[in-house]
Amino acid sequence: MGGVPFGCSERDLHKFGSFVRVPEVEDDFVGWNAYGIGDDFRVYCEAGAVVAIAVYDSLLYQNREIIGLELEEVAKVLGDFNYSIDEPLEVVDEMQTPVHFDALGLQLWLRDGVAVSATCDDPQET
Repeated sequence: MGGVPFGCSERDLHKFGSFVRVPEVEDDFVGWNAYGIGDDFRVYCEAGAVVAIAVYDSLLYQNREIIGLELEEVAKVLGDFNYSIDEPLEVVDEMQTPVHFDALGLQLWLRDGVAVSATCDDPQET
């Protein structure tokens, strides 16, 4: 999976895989439509275009798996990029901490200090 470009038309998602509309709790709050292939990959659309992609199982960067690493190790893998850490939030009945790598358009979610998911958006839009 992958290769879905930011800004891609929502109606053209079928060109990139068998996406199924997934009702998510935050859809009404943020105004996004969610589409998925299985439980581990989501594409989020706003105003008819792809604005974010979330992964829950695997995120490879230069052939290194990011999901499952502690933040210190993630920072080493990603290189010299600044990041900011937000206060922990409750996500699906557990506390997770969002970490923002704004220059990359990457938001990691940590549980007990370990990356458990990631959301990517267009860094040109941040």
